[in-house]
Amino acid sequence: MRPVAPPPAPAARLVGIGMGPGDPELVTVKAVRLLTEADVVVVPVMDSGETGRAEATVLHHAAAAKVERIVFALNERQDRARREAAWDAAGARVAELLRTHGLVAFATIGDPNVYSTFTYLAQTLTALIPGLAVETVPGITAMQDLAARSGTVLAEGTEPLTLVPVTAGSAVLRDALAGPGTVVAYKFGRLAAEVKAALADTGRDRDAVWGASLGLPDEQIRPAGHPLDGPLPYLSTLIAPATRTTRGGKL
Repeated sequence: MRPVAPPPAPAARLVGIGMGPGDPELVTVKAVRLLTEADVVVVPVMDSGETGRAEATVLHHAAAAKVERIVFALNERQDRARREAAWDAAGARVAELLRTHGLVAFATIGDPNVYSTFTYLAQTLTALIPGLAVETVPGITAMQDLAARSGTVLAEGTEPLTLVPVTAGSAVLRDALAGPGTVVAYKFGRLAAEVKAALADTGRDRDAVWGASLGLPDEQIRPAGHPLDGPLPYLSTLIAPATRTTRGGKL
């Protein structure tokens, strides 16, 4: 008898799935379906080991047995070599999973194409695995959730919408606030005092709203006019809406 050939290895497929800002109800139907279909769901964790927001959201929709926790050293800000070594190690582990499984999902907070660790992982893996199929599933962003929870309109008519990571420096935020339209600031918890000063100096503090841990038990929202006092969580979101005086005035 001829020996039976082993079945072909499954085609490597990596899907970055946006898990939204933290509220397990703000996850798309497509995201839930792919979490169910995936052989493995990779979640990024800090080197300190606690459960991250993406992992906590995943566990509302997928079995814990298929979740693979991989350290991305997310709290590393200064040592680039250490940070990239963590990316390389994570990429090597996910590459092993892709060589033995048909579908590997990577769960990321927010959206996989907006300031996401998935970007670095995908770049690493496309170099390691020729022909790797990479897909993304969009997720609801923190600015959308904060806008909904605070009753703030992000943009209307011809208004521009500017998203600024304050880790790039408060000068970038000031430039955005000096312009027209709505400004959204991300990642500014450690620089709350600088953000507060930038809002006051540009006259944008009256209407700005702030939020963190949206949709979670420790949710915090400060409505328009409330100051940004004290240290704030790193994953803080701020919306400084455009000035509007008439209905449909910017159409």
